[in-house]
Amino acid sequence: MCHIIATHTKDLPPTQSLTDEDVDVITSRSLPLVHIFRPNSTAQLLETLKSLEDYLLKLRPPSSLHPLGVLALDSVSSFYWPDRLIQDLARLPPNPGQRPPEAPPTLIPQIITPLKSLQSAFACPVVYTTTQGLNPFPASIATLTLILERVPVPRFPPFMSLEETSGREKEMRWMEVVKGRFAATVNDSTTGVGGSNVGEGGRGSTWLGFRATSEGVNIEVEGDEGE
Repeated sequence: MCHIIATHTKDLPPTQSLTDEDVDVITSRSLPLVHIFRPNSTAQLLETLKSLEDYLLKLRPPSSLHPLGVLALDSVSSFYWPDRLIQDLARLPPNPGQRPPEAPPTLIPQIITPLKSLQSAFACPVVYTTTQGLNPFPASIATLTLILERVPVPRFPPFMSLEETSGREKEMRWMEVVKGRFAATVNDSTTGVGGSNVGEGGRGSTWLGFRATSEGVNIEVEGDEGE
């Protein structure tokens, strides 16, 4: 995180340039405001969310001096398969003479309640990520959905020979792979806007390009897609 902060501060215009000392001060003051929790199960995630309000209100200095900027969950799909295994095992027929086990409660719906409570108490946005097809939350809970996908690199034309694919064409495609380009399209459940076909050129206000590199995430501006 220190490296990413330092990288982005170097991209400031000359009139806003910062010295290395300025960057160190910004980093030392910012990172203590980032609180990271690593639950190992859905049950732990639920308990963490339930206790989060008291945790934040008891911080020193008080959290009121630094309003909560965002509450992020990455990812709510993390425990999808362990939770499903527990549910599947509960549905297995019992051994002869044994009582059928009670189905464990589904915790995912219970997570939504403390999330909404935290959002209301701290007036902050809630951001969560999921894996496609493994979203345990109902679609209606999200006000705005961003669908992320890697920008595809064109394949070699079928008529090209092996010699042709190992030359400049191969280098050009590898350069595109290294760029780490992704695209985000907006699916807004409140307005009905969705997909990348809205706006001119299929992008408009619903398309966002960015690059994920070792220097962090860089948002593309118009005209630099081919760089």
